[in-house]
Amino acid sequence: MIPSLRGNDDESALGAPLARMAMQYGAEAYGSRIIHEGQSFLSRVINLPRIQFYFSVTNQYIMKKLVMVLFPFKHDYRRIVRSVDGIDKPVPPSEDANCPDLYLGLMSIISYLVVCGMGYVNRGQFDPSHLSFCLFSVIALLALEILAFKLAAARLHLQHGPIIEVLAVAQYKFIGLLAAMLASMVYRPLYYVVLAYSAMAFALFYMRCLIAGKIVHHPPEMALAQNAPLAGPVHARVLQRRNYMGFFLGLAQVGPMLLLGMMRPRVAVFPWVA
Repeated sequence: MIPSLRGNDDESALGAPLARMAMQYGAEAYGSRIIHEGQSFLSRVINLPRIQFYFSVTNQYIMKKLVMVLFPFKHDYRRIVRSVDGIDKPVPPSEDANCPDLYLGLMSIISYLVVCGMGYVNRGQFDPSHLSFCLFSVIALLALEILAFKLAAARLHLQHGPIIEVLAVAQYKFIGLLAAMLASMVYRPLYYVVLAYSAMAFALFYMRCLIAGKIVHHPPEMALAQNAPLAGPVHARVLQRRNYMGFFLGLAQVGPMLLLGMMRPRVAVFPWVA
């Protein structure tokens, strides 16, 4: 008599769903572990709450910042601070127009790349490598600016705020470039006038952010030694070095802006623009 295999079939039918459930549970557990480890690594390498601080913006802040960058003549650049447990801490950009942010600078860079792409399309020369070159130029320029800032601060023995604020301020130059490129869409010769004005306006804005915004300041030991007999002359020399650094780094912003402006492709969207 041949033994029945019905029992084995029932066990196989029952075991297959259990095996799939076990595999699914194991995959989910492994995936959750990978995600958790990735988040832990990012939290150790990147200060996410600090970055979120610089993305806290409002529509009102953006309008004020655009006016500050393009018309930086009559404005008080002193930062607003809030005392927390006896320690003065800056408020986020949504509460202080003088606080640098990353959102506006990032959007201006993306818009700059988009307008450059429009220019290449208009000339019938669009190629992804052109946009890659523009992006590489932007990254290289910002990296060189941060390096120059760090070297100048170290050479002059000056302290500075978070380097992310220096990056945020440097990104604002693309607002002026966009203004010039938009002006060229209406009347091409107007481009060079707006570009020259934007470069000089941004140089002044950069100076005031570094000096009045106190992104560059004197070393902590100088603040403790202000009651010393020679504190006055020494403090004056430190302030003089800070002013020199802000002036020359601000003046140095004109060259990169003009260089990026001359490298841009022509953009024409109106029929009267040749």
